[in-house]
Amino acid sequence: LKLAEEGLGKQRQFGLVSLQSYFEVITAMVHLQVGNYARALELLDEAVDVHAKTGAGFMHPETLRLHAETLLATQQIDMPQAIARIEVAMGLARQQGALALEWRAASALARLHISTGQHDLARELLQTHFSASSEGFESPDLVEGKQLLNTLG
Repeated sequence: LKLAEEGLGKQRQFGLVSLQSYFEVITAMVHLQVGNYARALELLDEAVDVHAKTGAGFMHPETLRLHAETLLATQQIDMPQAIARIEVAMGLARQQGALALEWRAASALARLHISTGQHDLARELLQTHFSASSEGFESPDLVEGKQLLNTLG
């Protein structure tokens, strides 16, 4: 955590606005891994603001996905709101041609559908995205998504 926060501080010190949201998202991910949702949410809120102010699209789909998942985990939004936000993230990733980010959003959306008992919808979503993939089958995101798909049968 300390190194992530120091790195973010250095980035802010040098004023590279185009990379600010990237460092905020990475630092937020570290905080999420240790369960520090409050700090992660602060960073994700900042990253969303940077995207809105600068129009920087890099990591925007990932920011939106993580933001929605964190808001849901902290009960600041409900399941339908989280699903809608992650669908936006997935669509934006698709528009940008960011296949890895689209796959992450699709997997997150599938997990939400599973948690609400919508297994068929989750399976269809994962099958559609997995069948559209032509490379990267060994990437952690696709491996995780394929495992999730296999659990659905």
